Amino acid sequence: MKAHGVAAYILAAVIGTALMAQAELGLVTLPMVHGTYTLYESPRPTDNAELPAWLESGQRLLPGWTGSIRSNSYLVFSGNKDTSDADLKQLQELRELRELSLVRCGRVSDVGLESLKGNRTLDALYLWLCDHVTDAGLEHLKGMTTLATLSIGWCGNVTGAGLEHLKGLTGLRRLALYQCKRVDDAGLAHLAGLNGLRFLELACCTGISDDGLAHLKQMKYLHTLILAGCTRVTDAGLEHLQHLEDLQTLDLSRCTRLTGTGLEHLAALQELTHLSLAECKHLEPEALEHLHGLEALKSLILWGCPLVTPEAVAALTTQLPELKVSRAR
Repeated sequence: MKAHGVAAYILAAVIGTALMAQAELGLVTLPMVHGTYTLYESPRPTDNAELPAWLESGQRLLPGWTGSIRSNSYLVFSGNKDTSDADLKQLQELRELRELSLVRCGRVSDVGLESLKGNRTLDALYLWLCDHVTDAGLEHLKGMTTLATLSIGWCGNVTGAGLEHLKGLTGLRRLALYQCKRVDDAGLAHLAGLNGLRFLELACCTGISDDGLAHLKQMKYLHTLILAGCTRVTDAGLEHLQHLEDLQTLDLSRCTRLTGTGLEHLAALQELTHLSLAECKHLEPEALEHLHGLEALKSLILWGCPLVTPEAVAALTTQLPELKVSRAR
């Protein structure tokens, strides 16, 4: 065997031995990709009040870092403007990854999301301002049974038709569709079977109307619903929400077609603690009378409601003495 062949053989043996030793020790090497890794000692908290402290607790890790990651740790990868489809391909085998955050990743497309196909370890996926992600990309999320959080924002090429690919994600507990203006009523029909959802955000999805809210009726465990800026929702649409008996937080801010008639349907929501009616400009003073029976209500936002009088607010807080009402931003 020639000298250079012997050297190559020895080098390969050394590398192979090192990799075997690394595997035996449970060591992980983070792929060399564009983006940042952060390691946390516990999963992302669901309580927003705990989030700042949790974010501060993270340990920044550089690409290429090698070490051990405990099974109960929470590894996050955050992309940047240089993150590409090729980077996602390299992350494909990183089984320790629990959260993938792709925000303003203009070089990520449906091709990159194909690397997530069949993933059984990811807990959370964030897709914000990813202009090249379309309905076809969402198809690759099928079968991600461990996914508990999916957040899609300002992805203008995601439409209601793409939501069909989410209907099998029965492990989802938090789903956010923010500023997805091409999501429509027909799209929400695909979500009707996600009965395990606890949190649903549809803020500024202006393609959604009263008919779309009818598909939420079976989400019995929903505790947070954000419909802020859904300007096509009217009083009739709120009737579909009266079945959500576990609902604790409801955001109807900037639903500018609502009047006091619609609030009558909220009387059944006896677990409701937080309600926002900000900039619901057509609410009359008598509208608040429909809230008098909501004994659990602790917070009510009414700024930008010019027709609601101080007397109407005083009558409500007399009935609900623990209620805090915000009239100013």
